[in-house]
Amino acid sequence: MPEKKEGVAPGEWRLGPEGQIAALALAGWLHLPDPPMLVVTSPEPKAAETAAPIAERLRAPLVLDERLREVERPWVGEGYRLAARGYLRGEDPEGWEDRAAVVRRVGQAVADARAHVDGAPVAVVGHGLSLALHVADNLPSGFLAGQFWSRLSFPDAWLLDLDAQLLQHLVPVG
Repeated sequence: MPEKKEGVAPGEWRLGPEGQIAALALAGWLHLPDPPMLVVTSPEPKAAETAAPIAERLRAPLVLDERLREVERPWVGEGYRLAARGYLRGEDPEGWEDRAAVVRRVGQAVADARAHVDGAPVAVVGHGLSLALHVADNLPSGFLAGQFWSRLSFPDAWLLDLDAQLLQHLVPVG
C-alpha cells in the first residue's frame, strides 16, 4: 500500500512500510511458467518500488516506461471508487483521461517491451485503472473491467496471455 501524504499527488506516493513488505513477499512467491525476460514498470514510485524486487528476484532488467502510468484524473477523495467504477463502465467523469488514449499508450508500452525481447514473456507493473483497461482491450467482449478492478488487492499479480486471450490470478490463496 502506498503512503498517502496530504498535499502530495497520488502519482508521487511511495510505498509505506507495509507496502514494501508486501512487494518483497510478492517477489518471493511469484512463480511463472515462463519467467519474464524483462520487467517494465510505471515510473510512479509505488509501482517502481513494487517492480524492483521482482526484477531482482527474476534477474530481469527493469525498465521504466511513462506510458504505464495511472489514468490521469483529478483526485476525487471520498468519491474516487464510485467515479473509477463509472469510468471503467464507460462514463466520462470530468477531467479524466480518455479511455481510448489509455488503451493505446499502455498497449504500445506492452508491445514495445515484448518486441524488445522478441516476444518472450514480460512482467508489467502498473496501476489498476490503466491495466484494467488494457486487459479489457485484450480479452473477448464481455470482460468487465470494473469488476476486475474492484477485486484487485495490493499488491496483486495476474497472468495475461495475449496470444491465448487468457487471464489467470497468480495470488496465492490463504
